[in-house]
Amino acid sequence: MTRTRWIALIVAALVIGGAAAAWVTMGRGGNTTTDEWVPDASAEAEADDTGEWIPDAGDDDTTAMEAVAQPTSGEAELLRGVPVDLTPELVQVLGVRTATVERRKLTKDIRAVGRFDYNEETLAVVTSRVSGRVERLGVSFTGARVRKGDELLSIYSPELVSAQREYLIALRGSRRPQTVPSSLAAELGDARQALLESSRQRLELWGLTPAQIARIETDGVATYLPIYAPMSGTVIQKNVLEGAYVGEGTPLFTIADLSSVWLYADIYESDVSWVKTGQPMEVHVAALTERRTLTGRIAFIDPFVDPRLRTTRVRAVFRNTDNSLRPGMYAHVNVKTPLGNVLAIPESAVIFSGKRNFVVVSDGKGRFQPRQVEVEALASGYYAALRGVSEGDTVVTAANFLIDSESNLRIAIEKMGSQNGDMPQATGAPQSHAH
Repeated sequence: MTRTRWIALIVAALVIGGAAAAWVTMGRGGNTTTDEWVPDASAEAEADDTGEWIPDAGDDDTTAMEAVAQPTSGEAELLRGVPVDLTPELVQVLGVRTATVERRKLTKDIRAVGRFDYNEETLAVVTSRVSGRVERLGVSFTGARVRKGDELLSIYSPELVSAQREYLIALRGSRRPQTVPSSLAAELGDARQALLESSRQRLELWGLTPAQIARIETDGVATYLPIYAPMSGTVIQKNVLEGAYVGEGTPLFTIADLSSVWLYADIYESDVSWVKTGQPMEVHVAALTERRTLTGRIAFIDPFVDPRLRTTRVRAVFRNTDNSLRPGMYAHVNVKTPLGNVLAIPESAVIFSGKRNFVVVSDGKGRFQPRQVEVEALASGYYAALRGVSEGDTVVTAANFLIDSESNLRIAIEKMGSQNGDMPQATGAPQSHAH
């Protein structure tokens, strides 16, 4: 028989199987019970002896009544999947490929898009402590580099001028000789000193430094109040213009120290459980001409999920002494999570059918049987197997869908025959060969 005829027979079998399954579903439309059976703990223990796994009642959306129902041997066989016998010629025509289930050291890669931002721990906001008019600006544009102590702007404040004059009057009064009786001298001296301290403290609260106050004592009233940079860094926000009037507490500048930056990465909700604080991450920055790949560690994980994107944001800190990392720059992030030495199934061997997952197990002699498995964490082309297979099992990695379809076709035919009464219910695997 030619290869073309083999393929035609396989396609016909799949079509017949789909029609048979639809017929069974329509024929049982009035039945209120489910076609699926979930065994109890004793049945699961028996299945474990054979290396096959049948879920308990908690693994499916079945009712309590369905969970306690005792299955027949035929129903249990249908749940596991009917074996399919293939000749060596047909195995070759279908292109069946197999792999051995074995233990591997897997590392799950969680990929995300990252964005660099300012380090919030190194931000400073410069505000005005007095009301007044901006006379001159020492920094006139956003992005300017400043050093700690640089003059950012100067303000003319009538209130500050009045406070300076009050301080000078109190200072002169404290130095003036006393002309009162000696019995009142001590009390008057205390009052003068209290007034001087109060006037000085008022100037300090408005931001004047001890050096500025000393200059006032020698030179007299200062017309303008200079405001200095509290730290070295880059001006990332400028909210004032020369000649503008500002009030007390008005934000004037925002300064950021860019020697370190934060990287935010959005991790999907389904992967958050695999991410822990302290985990290493690889960051690829396409905008860098040199040292495109950086390494860091997760420093913080947000305790909430973004309701719009369904992601959780994680944060890492990176040194930026050369200022090559700029806030707003994008990067590709890869968080590596070691899974340990686990039982690994090739990705192509797993068939996802909605509620359950299957692999097709080969005995090496031409017999293939679908088997339900529980897997998690795709890593490096392999799934970590939790239940359903054992080390050394041989699973089909190519043409497994065709074999599983053949098994489902036989299940549907046996169900049809059982309901019509013209075919006994299957009690074991059929001994048939594909020709």
